[in-house]
Amino acid sequence: MTLEKISCPNCGVENDATQSYCSQCQGNLYEAARMVGQRKRKSDPGTKWLVGCVVLLGALWSAYTVYRYNNPRPRASQKAVSSQDGARAIAGGHWVGCIDRDYHSKMNMYLVQDDLEAFKVALAARIAAGICTRFVAKERVFIADTAIFSGLVKLRREGDILEYWTNLESLELNSAFGITAMTICGIPERPG
Repeated sequence: MTLEKISCPNCGVENDATQSYCSQCQGNLYEAARMVGQRKRKSDPGTKWLVGCVVLLGALWSAYTVYRYNNPRPRASQKAVSSQDGARAIAGGHWVGCIDRDYHSKMNMYLVQDDLEAFKVALAARIAAGICTRFVAKERVFIADTAIFSGLVKLRREGDILEYWTNLESLELNSAFGITAMTICGIPERPG
C-alpha cells in the first residue's frame, strides 16, 4: 500500500499525507493539502465545460420557450378534402359531441369505466346546458378541425355555427367518393 505524498509549501520536502507538519521545517501541511485541492478543482476543465453547457442549454431553452409563447406556430391546414361541397354524414348509431375536448374526454371516460349511469346523467346535464349534443345517423355535418393523433374531429351541423368535438369514427367513410380517414385528416393518399 502506497501512501500519498504531499510537498511542503515552505521547503518542498515530500511528506506523508497523514502528517500534519513538515518533517524538515515543521510547516503546516494541512494548508498545503487544502491549496492543492483548490487548485485541482479550479483547474478541472471538464467541470467548467459541463457547467457552461448546462447554463447555455438552459438559456437557449428559456429563449426558445419565450419565443414560442410570443410567436405560436401557425396551425397547418388540417381541413378535410371536399367530396363536393365539403359535407359529410354521421355514421350509423348515435354519437356524442362536446364543444370542448375536455368535456368529450370526460364523457368517454365514463364509457370506458363502464359507468353508464354517470354517462347518462352527465350527457343530459351537458345537453341541457348546450355543452354537448348528440349526432344521429346520416346527419349532414361539416368538418371544422381535426386532432389527428387523438382520433377526434370537430364537426358543425349544416346551418349551425356551433362546433363539437367527437370521435373520427362518427363520420361515414365512403371510398367511392374518395372520402377516407386520410382525406378527412388532410393527408393526401399516395396514388395506387
